[in-house]
Amino acid sequence: MPTENNVGPAFSDTKASSPLPRDAPEGIVDDPSYKTGKNDEASVPVVDDTEPLPEAYQDGEADSDKQLERDEKEALDQDNVIKERTRHAKPTGTYQEPSDEQMGLME
Repeated sequence: MPTENNVGPAFSDTKASSPLPRDAPEGIVDDPSYKTGKNDEASVPVVDDTEPLPEAYQDGEADSDKQLERDEKEALDQDNVIKERTRHAKPTGTYQEPSDEQMGLME
Protein backbone atom coordinates (compact mmCIF):
# COMPACT_ATOMS: atom_id res chain seq x y z
CA MET A 1 0.00 0.00 0.00
CA PRO A 2 1.58 3.33 -1.05
CA THR A 3 2.25 5.98 1.55
CA GLU A 4 1.13 9.56 1.25
CA ASN A 5 4.26 10.55 -0.70
CA ASN A 6 3.83 7.68 -3.21
CA VAL A 7 6.93 5.69 -2.28
CA GLY A 8 7.16 2.28 -0.69
CA PRO A 9 7.28 1.91 3.08
CA ALA A 10 11.04 1.16 3.05
CA PHE A 11 11.69 4.50 1.35
CA SER A 12 9.24 6.62 3.28
CA ASP A 13 10.63 9.92 4.49
CA THR A 14 7.72 10.79 6.75
CA LYS A 15 9.55 9.96 10.01
CA ALA A 16 12.48 11.96 11.32
CA SER A 17 15.86 10.27 11.68
CA SER A 18 17.54 10.04 15.05
CA PRO A 19 20.18 12.68 15.83
CA LEU A 20 23.85 11.75 15.54
CA PRO A 21 25.98 11.68 18.71
CA ARG A 22 28.06 14.83 19.27
CA ASP A 23 30.86 13.38 21.44
CA ALA A 24 33.74 11.16 20.34
CA PRO A 25 33.53 7.60 21.63
CA GLU A 26 35.46 6.68 24.76
CA GLY A 27 38.46 4.38 24.52
CA ILE A 28 41.77 4.03 22.75
CA VAL A 29 42.27 6.61 20.01
CA ASP A 30 45.65 5.32 18.78
CA ASP A 31 45.28 1.71 17.60
CA PRO A 32 48.38 0.56 15.67
CA SER A 33 47.17 -3.04 15.37
CA TYR A 34 46.50 -2.60 11.65
CA LYS A 35 50.09 -1.77 10.66
CA THR A 36 52.32 -4.38 9.06
CA GLY A 37 55.85 -5.35 9.98
CA LYS A 38 58.86 -4.08 8.06
CA ASN A 39 59.65 -7.54 6.60
CA ASP A 40 56.08 -8.71 6.00
CA GLU A 41 56.08 -9.46 2.25
CA ALA A 42 52.72 -11.25 2.17
CA SER A 43 50.56 -8.17 2.68
CA VAL A 44 50.26 -4.59 1.51
CA PRO A 45 52.49 -2.36 3.64
CA VAL A 46 50.61 -0.10 6.05
CA VAL A 47 52.42 2.71 7.83
CA ASP A 48 51.87 3.50 11.50
CA ASP A 49 50.06 6.78 12.23
CA THR A 50 52.95 8.00 14.37
CA GLU A 51 55.57 7.55 11.63
CA PRO A 52 56.73 10.90 10.19
CA LEU A 53 55.62 11.90 6.70
CA PRO A 54 58.08 12.11 3.81
CA GLU A 55 59.59 15.58 3.40
CA ALA A 56 57.45 16.36 0.34
CA TYR A 57 54.33 16.20 2.51
CA GLN A 58 55.50 18.26 5.47
CA ASP A 59 53.53 21.36 6.41
CA GLY A 60 54.61 24.39 4.44
CA GLU A 61 56.43 22.35 1.81
CA ALA A 62 53.58 20.88 -0.18
CA ASP A 63 51.87 23.64 -2.16
CA SER A 64 49.36 22.33 -4.65
CA ASP A 65 48.89 25.81 -6.18
CA LYS A 66 52.59 26.02 -7.05
CA GLN A 67 52.55 22.49 -8.46
CA LEU A 68 49.44 23.27 -10.52
CA GLU A 69 51.07 26.41 -11.89
CA ARG A 70 54.18 24.42 -12.92
CA ASP A 71 52.00 21.75 -14.55
CA GLU A 72 50.03 24.35 -16.51
CA LYS A 73 53.21 26.05 -17.77
CA GLU A 74 54.62 22.68 -18.82
CA ALA A 75 51.42 21.77 -20.65
CA LEU A 76 51.38 25.09 -22.53
CA ASP A 77 55.10 25.00 -23.37
CA GLN A 78 55.34 24.69 -27.17
CA ASP A 79 58.69 22.89 -26.83
CA ASN A 80 56.70 19.90 -25.54
CA VAL A 81 54.67 19.69 -28.78
CA ILE A 82 56.17 17.54 -31.54
CA LYS A 83 55.14 18.74 -35.00
CA GLU A 84 51.65 19.48 -33.69
CA ARG A 85 50.67 15.79 -33.68
CA THR A 86 51.01 12.70 -31.57
CA ARG A 87 54.45 11.13 -31.45
CA HIS A 88 54.99 8.27 -33.91
CA ALA A 89 51.48 8.60 -35.35
CA LYS A 90 51.00 7.66 -38.97
CA PRO A 91 49.43 10.23 -41.32
CA THR A 92 45.64 10.34 -41.49
CA GLY A 93 44.12 7.64 -43.70
CA THR A 94 46.98 5.14 -43.39
CA TYR A 95 45.29 3.04 -40.72
CA GLN A 96 43.20 0.61 -42.79
CA GLU A 97 41.84 -2.81 -42.00
CA PRO A 98 42.96 -5.64 -44.27
CA SER A 99 40.42 -6.87 -46.80
CA ASP A 100 38.65 -10.21 -46.45
CA GLU A 101 40.87 -11.58 -49.21
CA GLN A 102 44.01 -10.55 -47.34
CA MET A 103 42.68 -12.23 -44.21
CA GLY A 104 41.89 -15.43 -46.11
CA LEU A 105 38.17 -15.21 -45.43
CA MET A 106 37.07 -15.47 -49.07
CA GLU A 107 36.28 -18.89 -50.49
